[in-house]
Formats: sequence, structure tokens, C-alpha cells
Amino acid sequence: MRGYGERENSLEALAKASVTPPAHIEIDTRITANGEILVYHDPVFRDKKGSVHRINELRDRGNLPSLDNFLSEYRNTGIPKILIDIKDFGEEGAHLELVERHGLRDRVIFVSWVPHILHVIHRIDKSYPLYLSHRNLTRWRGIGRLLSRGNRIKRNPWGLLMSGNPPPLPPEYRSGFNHALVCCRVPDGLLDILTGVCIHRNAASKSTLRHLKEDGLKVAVYSTKGMTMYKKYATNPYIDLVFADDAGDLILS
Repeated sequence: MRGYGERENSLEALAKASVTPPAHIEIDTRITANGEILVYHDPVFRDKKGSVHRINELRDRGNLPSLDNFLSEYRNTGIPKILIDIKDFGEEGAHLELVERHGLRDRVIFVSWVPHILHVIHRIDKSYPLYLSHRNLTRWRGIGRLLSRGNRIKRNPWGLLMSGNPPPLPPEYRSGFNHALVCCRVPDGLLDILTGVCIHRNAASKSTLRHLKEDGLKVAVYSTKGMTMYKKYATNPYIDLVFADDAGDLILS
């Protein structure tokens, strides 16, 4: 819900979005040390005093919204669908329980960078739409491009699919942050359970979109900015959803 408030994952942003409801919104979740599910994007946050805290070490969430509170407010809005992007693994069942408690089964789509999370959700309940967030790894020592044909698929204990000889995993991977899938095509084990994929606008090349559509997947592109860029992706026949960083302004205009 970028563009609706100072902090994208907040009840204030939800309230602003509900005034002129978009077709979909997307939120991110993190897990605290005592297993509470928070609506927050990054693995760390800075408090009012400037101190930095890791979410997975917190026992008091302070003013950060819980998923329970957020869904309680969301269900009374006119926003048809919500994508819940799960960043940390280990509480997949608790996510499902909260969705069911608030009567939102038909309005929720689950998303994750982590293939393992999507498999766990599918094992528990096969009725939910599942989207994989594609993420390239060029930011870590140039491992390779997203969907590059030259990549060799390699599994490791974290369930991450990587190519070549990857460097040591950054600590964020162990908490489920920015897990990635780097391959030419989505492996059959994932393809069998996926409804679609989410990709950054810079990764939405013609070949990538063609591959994904050939595999029968819906495509959501995120992080567009401005009306011109939004229209570029919204009018592409290979793209099903577009998430704009300034959606509120686009709707008003």
C-alpha cells in the first residue's frame, strides 16, 4: 500500500486506501520472537529513539499492527482482494487461522519469496491462490539474472533455488527475507501449486512474460510509478495485475 501513508503497512494507509478502493492491496508479514504475526515489510525497524530492532527478536510489538488487527479492519473495507506476502517461515498455519477467523477465505491471495512457505500452505489448504515472488540475485556478487537460460538449478537446506556456485547466504535468508528463485522456468514442483508470480517491473521482459504465460501463470508486476509507467504495464496483454507505488494518486487522477 505504498503511497497511502508514511508507512505502507499501516492501519492509516488502509483507511486512506478504503476511501477510493483499488481492486487489490498487498501487505507484508513478519514473525516476532513470541510468534506474533506483524504487518511489516523489513526484517528490522527503527523506533522513535532511533534504536534499530530485529523483528524476529521482538517480544513487544509496540505500535506495529498485528495481522489480526489489520484483517479485522480490512474486512469492513470495499477492497475486494488482499495479497499477503509472507516474509518469514514457521507460522503458515497461524496465517490461515487468522484469515479463516475473519471470514476472508475468498478475498485472500498468499504470496512469498520462499517456495517452502507456499508448499506448506498448499499442504494445509489447497484452495488458496498462491503467488511466487521472483527476485533476482544480482545484488549479491552477480550470481545471475532472473530466468537466465544459463543458470543451473541447485537446492540447498533453506529451500532456495540458486545457480552456479553461490556465495554464503546473507543472514536475511535464514529468516525468510528475499529468498529467490533463479531459473529459466518455474520447476514442476512449484508450477503444480502456483496461480501466478509477482515480478518487479524491471524483470518484466518479453521473454520472461512469455515463459510465465506458457506455463499458465498469472503475472503481477509491482513498483510502477506514475501514470505513463502504469499504463505501459496495465495495457500489456501478458500482465494481469499492476501494483503501483502511487496507486492512490493514480485512482484520483
